[in-house]
Amino acid sequence: MTRERIARLRAVLDRRQRDAPGLYDHCQFDAETHQRLFFEWGHPRVRQFCMQRGLAYPALDEEGEIADPPAWYAQARELLAKREES
Repeated sequence: MTRERIARLRAVLDRRQRDAPGLYDHCQFDAETHQRLFFEWGHPRVRQFCMQRGLAYPALDEEGEIADPPAWYAQARELLAKREES
C-alpha cells in the first residue's frame, strides 16, 4: 500500500469517527468565535495589520471577502491618524 493510499484511508476513517458523534451537524463555535476565526484564517495579513495596530476587523461579504476594502482602509488610516494626534 502506498503512502498516499494510506493517507487517504486514514482521512476516510478519521471522517467517519467525527461523523459518528454528529460533529458536522452544527458549528462547534459560537457565532462570534466562528466569524473571528473565519476572518483570521482567511485574511492572515489583514489580521496581523489589525492586531499590530489595535484595529477592529473589517466586515466580510457573503463570500468571505472584505466588504468595501477602500472604505475600510480609509477609515483605518483616519483612526490611526487621530491616535497619533492624541
